Amino acid sequence: MTDRMFRALTVVQEKYLRNPDFVEEEARYERVRELHHEQMRVAAELWDTKNREQLPETLQGVAAVEAARDASERAQDEVIERHIVGLIPSRLVHELKNAWAYREAEFTEPIDPAHADTGPASTQHWRQRANEASVWVETLGYPSDYDGFDPIEDVALPPRIRWTDADKRSSLEKAIGIHGLEPGQWMEVEWPPTGYLTDPGHVHTTEFEPCEAHVERYDDSGDKSAFGDCKGCEHAERVVENLAKWSFTTELRISEIRFDREGEECDKEIYRDRAFAVASIEQDPGRILIGPPGQGRQW
Repeated sequence: MTDRMFRALTVVQEKYLRNPDFVEEEARYERVRELHHEQMRVAAELWDTKNREQLPETLQGVAAVEAARDASERAQDEVIERHIVGLIPSRLVHELKNAWAYREAEFTEPIDPAHADTGPASTQHWRQRANEASVWVETLGYPSDYDGFDPIEDVALPPRIRWTDADKRSSLEKAIGIHGLEPGQWMEVEWPPTGYLTDPGHVHTTEFEPCEAHVERYDDSGDKSAFGDCKGCEHAERVVENLAKWSFTTELRISEIRFDREGEECDKEIYRDRAFAVASIEQDPGRILIGPPGQGRQW
């Protein structure tokens, strides 16, 4: 016996399940014989449903043959999914497919977004790339002063975050928490994630206010530097009202194992999210680096 269900059960047993009940080939033969009876039962239900849909007419000739064949194939797919693939523990295939990330994550810690380094060093690679491509980049300073033609979100250059395998695992676990995992399914994410500016933040500088003793001298000269040591004067200060926010996203794919008509294992992508949120990271608005559009593609 080398039919599709037997091959599927053998693959699942040898590659994933390792169930002692199915080590012997004869045991797998016996189980498949039982599954053939289940296939016939499911096919009969599908056939009856099809017949009811046809009332008051009944299926005849070629239409009846095609409907019967379709019911049998659909029933076999259902039996394989429920009673063969369904034997696999829900996380097993996922952890096998992502074994490297899960193993390496045991030795590293995920990034704390609140303490991610977004200082000058995080954008140094952009300055080097711009220098090689002979294009300009500059620190924004005050987002409200930006007056470029392109939206600021299109020219802002994301800080480089030192993502680890622990972060990748955390993202996968987050996705599992949202979507769940059925037997035979696994998730994949493109790594590392890509950053997009979602809020440039807001920063401003307060006005210098001389103390009572220095009002006249300041009004006469307008030189506030002369009162730098005065503790009574209210010196100009840079105030960050809102931090800039970067959303780091990636592409998430959910796939599952299936079996073709020959009983060979194949993969089927069943879901894709091109902007799966990994983390939100804040940055001092004055440290936002901007450059020409096309970063990462044209320069």
